[in-house]
This record gives sequence, C-alpha cells and structure tokens, in this order.
Amino acid sequence: MKTEMIKEKEGIQKAKKQVKEEAKKATEKEALRTGFHGQGRRLLKPQKEDTVDPMTDPNVQPDPKSEHVPDPKQTKIKGSPFIKGEGEKNDVEMNDVRQGRLGDCYFLASLAALAKTDPELIKSRVKDNGDGTYTVLFFEGGPVVVDNTFPTDESGQPVYASPDDKNAEGVELWVMLIEKAWAKLKGGYEQIRGSKVRMKSEDAMEAVSGRKTKVVYLSDGNKDTIFQTISAALQKGAAVTAGSRGEKELSAEEWGKARKLGVYANHMYAVVSVDVNKGVINLYNPWGAEYKVSPLSADDFVKYYDHVNLNMK
Repeated sequence: MKTEMIKEKEGIQKAKKQVKEEAKKATEKEALRTGFHGQGRRLLKPQKEDTVDPMTDPNVQPDPKSEHVPDPKQTKIKGSPFIKGEGEKNDVEMNDVRQGRLGDCYFLASLAALAKTDPELIKSRVKDNGDGTYTVLFFEGGPVVVDNTFPTDESGQPVYASPDDKNAEGVELWVMLIEKAWAKLKGGYEQIRGSKVRMKSEDAMEAVSGRKTKVVYLSDGNKDTIFQTISAALQKGAAVTAGSRGEKELSAEEWGKARKLGVYANHMYAVVSVDVNKGVINLYNPWGAEYKVSPLSADDFVKYYDHVNLNMK
C-alpha cells in the first residue's frame, strides 16, 4: 500500500513538472515570436517619435539586399494584386507562387498551400488602397503598408518572388506584396531567409491564416497512418506543407536519386493531394510550376521528408 502511495506521489510530481516545462516552453516561444514580430519596427524606427509608424508608411522600404543579391535595384512594377490566368479557376492559385533568389521557401510554400485550400483567405490579406499602395494584414504582427516598388536586377526583373499571371494592366502582385510585407515586418529581405529567420514554417502559416498549425513528424507514425492523417486534413480544408530532410541525413547517392524526382534537401513544399488507395502523395515546389515533383510513394516520402505542417480550419 505504501509503495503504491509513493508511486502515485511520484507520478503526480512528474506530471506537475511536465506541465511546468511545457508552460515554460510555450512562454519562451511566445516571447520569441512576439519579439521577432517587432524586429522590423525596431530596425526601421523613424528618427522622431512623432513620425508615422514605419509599418504603415509605404515610403519606408524593407532593406532589399540579401546574401545572394547584395546590390539590387529598386523598381516600380505595374500590375494588380490578383489576376485570373488562362485556364485557372481562381485569381489566386498555388502556381502563382514562384520563389526567387531568396531562401524563404518556408514562407512561400505556406502561401502556396493556403492559396490551394483557401484562396479567399489570401484575398482578404491584401487590400488595394487605390493610391498605388497596399495593406497586407497579418494575424501576428498587424497590418503592413507597402507600395509596388520591388528589388530587381538590372533589366527590371524581380529578384525575389516573381509574378506568374499578367494582363493589360501589368502583372499579378499578390505573392510579391505579401513577401515584401513579411520582409518589412522583419526588417529586410535578408531577415526572412530560412537560415536566419527565427520563426518556422508553421509560425508563418499561422501569421498569415490566423489558424493554429499542427506539426507531425514522420517518425511518429507508420506510413499508412501518415497518409491518412494528411488526407483527412486536406479533406477538412487544411493547408499542408512538407519539409524535406537535411543534406547530411542521407547519402549523396540518395539525394541524387531524390533530385531526379524533384526533391531537394532542406526545402519546404506545399502538399497538393494524397491518394491513400494508390499510396502516393503529390507536392508543389514553391520555385514554380515548372519544377515538377514526381508523385511520391509512402516509402519515398518518409525517406526524403521528416515532417508535415497541418494548418487546420
């Protein structure tokens, strides 16, 4: 009897300790995220206290430089936030997302996944102010006002996210606008590079959608369960992304085989669909529709990917 009481007491103490540790981790994560949301405001802080908030001043531009683009030009690009391309069902589509020379796949894959499952949500995030400026709304970090000035190369082509569709007014801007607003929120384009950013893909989806993201590590379940979990989430309208493993986790030979399938290390993809019966998953590479990913078997998926993010409605 005494032994049972001791075990029960130890169990209670262990549970209390676990709750305290989880609460501490949650507090630390929230503090980190809250602090990082304000980074752009601190970096772009105006000289005088009575001047306008830099986040709502369209004349305040995020630092356009990055590791791979040290000296970009700044060019105004004509266009509209949303354009329905030829053959498209909506004016917001997954294939609108085309990543440029910036390692922010965690963010652009999130936009692609949200565009697929909830195009109206994306449209609600970008407001055309009618004066050449746009307000991009984030659920975390607040509204950010930007204009149509973007970092470009010498020929005037965008060096980061680039447009897909166009019409007589110009090109489709929504991906470029949201990416620019995200960079402004963080203080510059270099600050949103994946190896620098202190937020993860699941945080980025939450910031745009306002919905919590569940992270599922592929080592936590068997292949059939993983596909069923992803399929069920997609059927409920969740936006889903998948992160590939690190370069050192597999051999050079294995990554060589992966690249032939369109899979690259340390990269984030949007999940298009899962066929549980056939046992295949289809993914979208945020580099653009021309970078096709072969349908992957469950074996290949768990070999090359280590987690998925489920942004639930």
